[in-house]
Amino acid sequence: MKSLLISFQQLLFMVKKDKMLLLICFVPILCGFIFRYGVPIFNQMSIQYFKIDFHQYYSLIDTFYGILISDMLCIVSALIILEERDDHIINGLFVTPLGKIGYLISRLGIPTLMSFIFTCILLPIFHISSLPFDMMILICILGCMQGLIVSLLVVSLSSHKLEGMAVAKMASLESFVVLIPYFMHSAYSYLFAWVPTFWIGKGLVNEQVFFMLMGLFISVLWIVILVFVFNRKLA
Repeated sequence: MKSLLISFQQLLFMVKKDKMLLLICFVPILCGFIFRYGVPIFNQMSIQYFKIDFHQYYSLIDTFYGILISDMLCIVSALIILEERDDHIINGLFVTPLGKIGYLISRLGIPTLMSFIFTCILLPIFHISSLPFDMMILICILGCMQGLIVSLLVVSLSSHKLEGMAVAKMASLESFVVLIPYFMHSAYSYLFAWVPTFWIGKGLVNEQVFFMLMGLFISVLWIVILVFVFNRKLA
């Protein structure tokens, strides 16, 4: 446990040293203010000038925000992993008491847990919809799992930090699949059933926890596969 905490403290120190990564950590708070106060103002202007009301999509915006929080925090951790791999630090850490499993926990597990905690704090503060409590908790859980999936995609598909930033942007596009159930009601929408965020959107549209649980199951499959791929890359 002590080695895990020391390793996580080292991660925080590296984030503090890199101003760009430190800035990314504050993006969720900035976006929270924009979503909480900017979206209702924009909606009022839209109603006044264009007679279009976006109020029915507020739950979708809250979901985007829940996913965004975890994405940002987990991407920071993924970029640190790439930096350590570039500097050939990882292999040295594997032979310490920390070990490979301890390293993965300190670099992926703890940041994912932290992202869940921050999502549980920030989403209730900045939410603009009247999501039921159980739905909000599931969004927090699924949001942090999406963050873990994105970070695993970054470290599995990238060779260096610069490439990792590009992969992070591409992987984050997965979040937009949550739109599919809102605007595509035919059976063809299930072509996206392999993407976890599809089931989040499905759960919001139908207001059913079952679809959220399906998203949880698909997310676990993604994580298991990506951990296996990343572990082989480290070998």
